[in-house]
Amino acid sequence: MTITTSDVVRAAKLAKLDIPEKEIKSFLTRISKVLHWVEKLQEIDVRNIQPLANPMEDRDPYLMDSRPDSVTDGNCVQDILKNAPSKEYDMFKVPKVIE
Repeated sequence: MTITTSDVVRAAKLAKLDIPEKEIKSFLTRISKVLHWVEKLQEIDVRNIQPLANPMEDRDPYLMDSRPDSVTDGNCVQDILKNAPSKEYDMFKVPKVIE
């Protein structure tokens, strides 16, 4: 796939990026390299390869480390607030902002 300078400018505009004029050529070169790499990947024959829905599906579930889920508050409010410049009712106190 071949891209042009106008493609780079259009993509930058859609992504709301401000690319300086002198850097467009550099972006064009780098994007072209990425697209060339993607084209190489498309050459790989994957017809006989089954899709993998979960990368862990082939692992023995009994070998996976697990722990029971339990909800806690961590009991660390005081540790978190000890460096706060201002606190009130076990919460950070910030100035009121109204626009």
